[in-house]
Amino acid sequence: GADAAAAGVARLLCFGPRSRATAEGAVAAGLAPARAFHTEDVAALLVEAQAGLGAGDVLLVKGSRGMRLERIVEGLR
Repeated sequence: GADAAAAGVARLLCFGPRSRATAEGAVAAGLAPARAFHTEDVAALLVEAQAGLGAGDVLLVKGSRGMRLERIVEGLR
């Protein structure tokens, strides 16, 4: 989370129980709380991702195969 904040990400969306600390770390490192989002619900993650994307934006989806985050990629198509 701290690395994401230092890199200047516009928003950080975190998924799964173990990623809560990532979102909290980003906020602690200076990312505005409104720009950090954590959930354990795939549908909520997809809604949040869709709400914040605009033309020309770049979205990095990073996770293990076990998290099955390809569901987010497919949902955004």
